[in-house]
Amino acid sequence: MHEHEKELYKIFEKGVELSKEIENYVNILYLKDNGFDYSELPKLLLNANEYVGHQIEKILRRRLDAKNEIEKIVEKQIFPASHIAERLVKYWDNVEAQKGLRNLMDSKEIFEYADSICLEKHEENAVFSAEVDYGMIRIKDSDKKIPAKLMKFYISEYILAKDIRSIDVCNKIEEIAQKKDLRKFVKKIFDRWKVHMFNPKYKNIFIPLIKTASIKQLDEIIEIVDMLVSEYNKIAVAAYGIRVLSLREEVKQVGILLNSFILNYKDKRIKMAANEALELISQKQGMTRDELNDILVPDFNFEMDRTKIFTYGDKRIKIELDIAKIPQKVILYDENNNKEIKSFPKVSKKRNIDNEILEEYKRELKYIKKQLKEISSVQRNNLLKALFTQRKWKAEKWKEIFIKNPIMQKFAIFLLWKEIDEKNNTVSTFRYTENNIFESINEKEYQLNQNNFVNLVYFPKLKEEEREYWKMYFNNKKILQPINQINIPFYKLTEEKKEKIEILDYNEKEFLVKTLRKESPKLDFEINYGNDGKGYGIHYIDKNTDITAVILTNSFFSGDYTKKLKTEKIVFFKGSPVVQYEKTLESQDIKLLKLKEIPKRILSLVCCMIEILSSEGNN
Repeated sequence: MHEHEKELYKIFEKGVELSKEIENYVNILYLKDNGFDYSELPKLLLNANEYVGHQIEKILRRRLDAKNEIEKIVEKQIFPASHIAERLVKYWDNVEAQKGLRNLMDSKEIFEYADSICLEKHEENAVFSAEVDYGMIRIKDSDKKIPAKLMKFYISEYILAKDIRSIDVCNKIEEIAQKKDLRKFVKKIFDRWKVHMFNPKYKNIFIPLIKTASIKQLDEIIEIVDMLVSEYNKIAVAAYGIRVLSLREEVKQVGILLNSFILNYKDKRIKMAANEALELISQKQGMTRDELNDILVPDFNFEMDRTKIFTYGDKRIKIELDIAKIPQKVILYDENNNKEIKSFPKVSKKRNIDNEILEEYKRELKYIKKQLKEISSVQRNNLLKALFTQRKWKAEKWKEIFIKNPIMQKFAIFLLWKEIDEKNNTVSTFRYTENNIFESINEKEYQLNQNNFVNLVYFPKLKEEEREYWKMYFNNKKILQPINQINIPFYKLTEEKKEKIEILDYNEKEFLVKTLRKESPKLDFEINYGNDGKGYGIHYIDKNTDITAVILTNSFFSGDYTKKLKTEKIVFFKGSPVVQYEKTLESQDIKLLKLKEIPKRILSLVCCMIEILSSEGNN
């Protein structure tokens, strides 16, 4: 028995007025459940003021075994004890009702739960209930209406939610409701929210809006975000709505939508929200972010031959992907006259329907062109990173990503790949041709083993004969690669340099802080922060070898965008020692590796990063 139990009950059994000591005991119980016998605690309500009664209510919510005693207090009609007891009984009934709803199979039984599930807090938080009919939703496959109280519970549970999440009981209500009615109902609530200037207090309206939307309606989120940002200046509310998209199950469609926010918005809050939502989706699906990114490239309904047909009036226009260009572009052909054209031909102004279709096609083509440019940039970064990390794809998955999507075929065709077995042993190098066949060395037709893996060839690791063959092959065919794979920068490790512990060749290379911040994350480099809050260059951690590569520069603050930096030192160490970048590495207990101990691809990665940072186009 708790040491204060007898003392506490002795005090209130005497019927004395509530003392400060009793209030202190209740506070202790509220803060920590430490073995106290709660069976007698309901009696304390009769002597409690409203504040302490509220504390007791919170404690007893976890004690369903006290329900009989609490129901007796309800009957006594003593304020505030009876009012608090009544709330407790409603709370327990609500918990039981929610359990019942979760297991409900027959939608008609829903009526039994309407009264017990809707508490006072649900009535209060059923937003715009004076303006929107909460009793308008029919039960699925029936003309009967879902009780308004149940819909008040549904909306208010989301309004009161502290975070973005799916609620089991609300999911059940969504299951039994007619989808069309439910969408119309939620849309009416959203429209009232708009009238109220999108008050952030009601931002969780986004949860039922997005959860109940059809795939086609999800595209309207773009218009909503545009409206919130440009017309109402509610960027934080727009960002919240974007995060809610992570609740949907349609990975590819939602992912492409989220990617469009990253590609088309300059505001960092919008980009960050979309990135966070994608991160949540990848975690929920058990995928890495790279694996998720693979499937988020739209095909824009191009055929496998990389063409797409537009028809309007008597016009038939073919657009074809010009994969040789960086980024790839589109070429328009007038199939009626068998010639290349620069834009869609006009139609008679009298033909209004055809003109409307034509304007829609123009908008679509403009969007495709913009997206192709962004996709090219993103994929080049992804593939360069995949080259250095030696990321591999299951052969069938690789085909699905790089061949079955016409937009991605360019990368299959213009890069050199290799098939590897489960032990990472190379089976053969190959390329995919414009004629849709695989070719190995000497232009032999090649078949991929579906049980094996595919990854990008890291040229410095090829045998000299094979390296020279492929180099000549790509040069003779004048293949312009999307990433610099054949002539990738690599560090020539001479006998003299093998024993060195740092790369000196790039010392004094200059670049701007803004370039460092923009380019380094693309190859998974992170900024070196000292304990003084300043940055001191960047580092990369190779997960395969547990080797950290460090590019040290002079110091800078986050906002020093136009400050020039110089490479001071490039070193490598193993493991994850605590590094104080504001101090010299020599003064710390860090064992630096010799250059001969560093894999060639990591040396190349560092060289490539420096080349990118110091290129004229970035500074």
